[in-house]
Amino acid sequence: MSVARSLGLKPGLTMRLVIFPQALRVIIPPLTSQYLNLTKNTSLAIAIGYPDIYFVASTTFN
Repeated sequence: MSVARSLGLKPGLTMRLVIFPQALRVIIPPLTSQYLNLTKNTSLAIAIGYPDIYFVASTTFN
């Protein structure tokens, strides 16, 4: 960060050009893993819960 200041970059540009790209490199792999887990768990929950939802809906419509 001190290098960015010595180059005369404003704090906003420092964040956008120096800090944010380095943070993304660390953030993206675990975030991708979390999204994949969320997708798998949601699919499993839908497969398990669908018969219950169908039964309640058919009871309600009747």
